[in-house]
Amino acid sequence: MFLVQDNFNYVSCDRLNLELAEEKQMNESLRKNQEDWQKSHKDLEKQLATEKESRGNQVAELSVSLSIRHFVTVLTVFFNLRTSFVM
Repeated sequence: MFLVQDNFNYVSCDRLNLELAEEKQMNESLRKNQEDWQKSHKDLEKQLATEKESRGNQVAELSVSLSIRHFVTVLTVFFNLRTSFVM
């Protein structure tokens, strides 16, 4: 801090120092908020990837289950038709 003779400049320097301190605090808060947001964003991306994989597995399992049911239904119809022709 430099020394100035009149009171106006003393007040002006003090005000500037206060503004500088406030600006530094605001910058620190902004950095912290950005870090928190980025961490939250990464966590959500990981959660989304996990959920997407889980849903993909569920769809695959349902598809296999549906294929098996369809196959069983076709066999049942085939055997029913075969039985009805034999009688």
